[in-house]
Amino acid sequence: MSPTDPGAKGEDPGGPREREATPPAPRQIDSLVGQLLAGRYQLESLLGAGILGQVYRARRLDDGVTVAVKVLDERHRADPNVVRRFLREAESARQLDHPCIARVFEAASDDRGRPFLSMELLDGDAVTSVVRAGAPTLRRMIEPICETLSALAEAHRQGVLHRCLKPSNVLVREDDEHHFVTKICDFGMGRLLKAVPGTATTKYGVACAAPEYMAPEQADSVEIDGRSDVYAVGVIFYELLTGQVPFSGGSPQSILDSHKHEPVVPPNKLRLDRHIPSDVEQVCMRALEKDPNLRFHSPREMRTALREALELLGARADLPIEAAPDGTATHGASRERLTMPGEQLRSGQKVGVGAGLLLLVAGVLLLSAPEDAAVPASVIPSGSASSAGASAMDSADALVKGQRLLENDDVADALVVLTRVHAALGETPEVCRWLGEALIRSGERARGRQLLERYQQLEPSTDRRRVEALLDEANR
Repeated sequence: MSPTDPGAKGEDPGGPREREATPPAPRQIDSLVGQLLAGRYQLESLLGAGILGQVYRARRLDDGVTVAVKVLDERHRADPNVVRRFLREAESARQLDHPCIARVFEAASDDRGRPFLSMELLDGDAVTSVVRAGAPTLRRMIEPICETLSALAEAHRQGVLHRCLKPSNVLVREDDEHHFVTKICDFGMGRLLKAVPGTATTKYGVACAAPEYMAPEQADSVEIDGRSDVYAVGVIFYELLTGQVPFSGGSPQSILDSHKHEPVVPPNKLRLDRHIPSDVEQVCMRALEKDPNLRFHSPREMRTALREALELLGARADLPIEAAPDGTATHGASRERLTMPGEQLRSGQKVGVGAGLLLLVAGVLLLSAPEDAAVPASVIPSGSASSAGASAMDSADALVKGQRLLENDDVADALVVLTRVHAALGETPEVCRWLGEALIRSGERARGRQLLERYQQLEPSTDRRRVEALLDEANR
């Protein structure tokens, strides 16, 4: 079971504006366990209950298949609008055919007028719980998000919006080979719940509309489109990257107001103990743009951006993004550099002007020396980031470190580290790629252009846009 979500906001069925609703007092659930529903579903156990209804584990008598059956709560059966919406949204979801969407088999009412739907029995838990159960790697965080976006893309293609995405209805199971199997459920139920006050949640996402995951435009009761689902995915992705949602605490209305007006703190500024590559962070922040026109226009577009970022990361996507318990870095960047570009280092970690000048001198000496010449240890300042990159790690680790320094705008340090890697490994594709960029950004445009052109020869189909932008810069 997923934990209970925070409160949500209700809407007067006949009123144009929304108002906060007080969650109803807990009540005794009228359990149907042991009963036969619609003459063909033997209800065996209660899986969960919420404001919308109850979900039961059931056996389908005609073929013996075990399914989940959601029965609309008796409080809502007297409202024909709610019943009609429930069956309509369930029927829309039944048309969706995608491996990452929970299958809906039937939507109907039994002979006693109880609306229900039967669906795939899901084996999994909330995406946030499953991802946190393993090492904090970018691959673990990105892959289930990509599967979620793939499911949404298919739903949107068929004109179905989710409207109430949150971790408890993005269910994930990790198989024995550490591959994720993602299932999205409760498509369209957010529309139904607009008139239902209070919230509760279960493993099956029985209730929705958690304000922590709602797009700013959803607070205004305006007509929404697929970009609201993109925003919700952005919130879930932000939670995976940082361990918390962008806005929480206070009343549902105050949370919605924060979504509308308060800036989102970038993940790298919120979690100084983690290093999140800028490409990945930018994807998350674009999904969380308050203006829908500035977000990704579709789930497919966001998924493409994440896939490109994952491809560029390569094997580094499987490295932890935070410091180990002993304080050493585990993702190729030293702990003291885990800050936003241009941000001052914390007290006790500042690099003196003299050390910085020595690093620049070391870079010039290394660049002017023959490629196969040995570099005197005395050239590199003792205890510097470049010394750690060259002597405390092997060449592969040093390459990752050089890239991280470059991403954090530490061009001088990156140049020293990457030059040493070049001397050790030669012109491999990744060495040409990152040393070429470091050279261009340091002003050595001719040599940098030469390495990037070599990179394009070695890897003609990878990272074309960024490399071509760098080459344009070198030619100016």
